[in-house]
Amino acid sequence: MGLHTVLSALVSGIAAFLVVGVAVTGLLGSVVGFSLFVGIPVGVLAAVVVAAFVLVGSRPGAAGGRRRAALAVSGFSVTFLVVAVLGVLLGFRNSVALLVAAVLGAFVAVGSYLLQGRQTDDGPLDAWNEPR
Repeated sequence: MGLHTVLSALVSGIAAFLVVGVAVTGLLGSVVGFSLFVGIPVGVLAAVVVAAFVLVGSRPGAAGGRRRAALAVSGFSVTFLVVAVLGVLLGFRNSVALLVAAVLGAFVAVGSYLLQGRQTDDGPLDAWNEPR
């Protein structure tokens, strides 16, 4: 497991923490008085799950579909964080920066997933995800 894989998992975990934590806190804000006390643990849980998925899915022996999904999640996370931070630093409203970051992240994730093709270390996969 290389430094790139560990950094991808770390960035993916941070992005998951921010997105899930803020979403849960915002959704529960009118229902629960201290919604932040619910949002932070849920965000941490999401961060651990996503980081573990990227770590396990990015290892060399991972199945083709799992590896593609892990790299797509990683691509979304990196794009989301970079675009969101740049948008805020350039003076855009937070809602606009986050929306643009989410849309661009989704494009990168879908593009990454599709461009990787159905390949493994053993060659192309058939319809049942088995090497031909």
